[in-house]
Amino acid sequence: GGGGGGGGGGVEASGLRIREEYGAWDAERKFAGVLAAAGAGEGERGRASGCEAGKVLLGKMEPPECPWFGTSCTPESPQGAPMVSPEGACAAYWWHRRGTADSGRPRETGFQ
Repeated sequence: GGGGGGGGGGVEASGLRIREEYGAWDAERKFAGVLAAAGAGEGERGRASGCEAGKVLLGKMEPPECPWFGTSCTPESPQGAPMVSPEGACAAYWWHRRGTADSGRPRETGFQ
């Protein structure tokens, strides 16, 4: 296994980077301050510090077991991929935990 971060791992010590000529489209450069503030160093790029999205995605943790679930991680302020999409495990737990409307249909989620 290698690499840190959320998802399924990474390639440790990879030299893969966006070429200088395409730097204007390099998310690592553009959001370097945000990544640093979130505690995303080398090996943890793109993962908010404390987010357990990787464990949820791999089935090693249920969404409600994550310390951020329903507190700092909600569909309005997602911290990881499973909360971003309504099909994600965390978002599904979030909306189903809230029940259904009187019609028996899920409540309006606000997702398009």
